[in-house]
Amino acid sequence: MVSMLATAQQTSPAMIALIKKSCENAVKKNYILALSYADEALKDFPTSIYAIDQRADVLYQMGKEVEAIAEFKRAASLCNECSTPYLILAHAKDRHGLHEEAYRDIGNLINKTPSDEMAAYLYYERGELKMHQANYDEAYIDYCKAHDLKPEYMFYLGRMILHEIHIPNDSALVKKAFGQI
Repeated sequence: MVSMLATAQQTSPAMIALIKKSCENAVKKNYILALSYADEALKDFPTSIYAIDQRADVLYQMGKEVEAIAEFKRAASLCNECSTPYLILAHAKDRHGLHEEAYRDIGNLINKTPSDEMAAYLYYERGELKMHQANYDEAYIDYCKAHDLKPEYMFYLGRMILHEIHIPNDSALVKKAFGQI
């Protein structure tokens, strides 16, 4: 098994450029070219979780979920079951309209993480997904949970404040926060 440090060290400007080209082509829905760039990065760095995750993400976008999930699991095994591959998978599911499944996957990651710092980050990430789906009150709850775990990280407080400023006045949480309920 490759350690996280060894995996993290297996990057180069060339690999990053290949992954960037893969991402750009995936956005353009040119999946064959995106996959070829991801495969080229993987050929040069076979144990890089970044290259594996990119390949998995492209496969998922192509509708090859079974192959993609196998790749995400392979990446996770290389980083000692770190949350990064699973978080990328949750984002892929969200992009494909599987919002509740994505939220549930991140919730499972939160339950498995031993670190308050990582749990706070995962709450924030789930909040971001919910925010993009206009699920504002649920996003706010996740931002609050992130802030509760790491109050010294002002970024989480900032997300809460932005929610209170910009969310429609009929939000039950905003009304409650301002003593209107």
